[in-house]
Amino acid sequence: MEDLNRSYSSNIEFFGYWIIPVSNWQCRFIDLSQSSVSRCISEVVEAINQPEIFNEWVKFPSTLNELTEADNGFYRETGFPGVIGCVDCTHVAIVPPSSDSGYPLRKWLLTPISNPTTDAEKYYNQKQMSTRSIIECCNGVLKMRFRCLLKDRTLHYKPEKASLIINACIVLHNMCITNNVPLYEHDISVHDDLGMMGNQEILVDNIRNLDLAIGRQHRNKIITYLFQRHFV
Repeated sequence: MEDLNRSYSSNIEFFGYWIIPVSNWQCRFIDLSQSSVSRCISEVVEAINQPEIFNEWVKFPSTLNELTEADNGFYRETGFPGVIGCVDCTHVAIVPPSSDSGYPLRKWLLTPISNPTTDAEKYYNQKQMSTRSIIECCNGVLKMRFRCLLKDRTLHYKPEKASLIINACIVLHNMCITNNVPLYEHDISVHDDLGMMGNQEILVDNIRNLDLAIGRQHRNKIITYLFQRHFV
């Protein structure tokens, strides 16, 4: 039991504070060697990423009832119809860094309009941005709880290992939410960079692309619906 508690403590401090090369890192609360810390972190991260654990705590709505509940929840909160999830990007510093430049418009993935010209398009952008703010807030809270994900605290691991660490933080975060574990917001410095992404340039896509054409058609329907409901 003592070994288990020591392993738990080293992982919580590792995830919750900062990530630096393990060879230079020493747990402030327990006396563990570098090799022990490295082994504990690898074992816990590997265990959390097992499908039977990860898929239980990180999943998208799949049943009709779950999809309907998500749709109704987003509509009550934002007034944006037909939404079952939001996608956004947040920086987690790794070595080497890597990021995407944006998201393509699809029927199932509604993006903002790069240069809105009509009142209807401008109103659509306002509603799309306010709906997207939900996932931006979610990413911010995740980083506030697990500060190893902060932009200024680099994960000194290969991208594959860094991805597993990020997954582990997400699972632990969802466990904390389910079990009402409080978030200690006062531990976050005003100088901490949460690495939140601003509005990104939308990926340029070929206008002849069928998926893009269908996406634009569907987005136009949403634009008309929102504008008529609000202004007409």
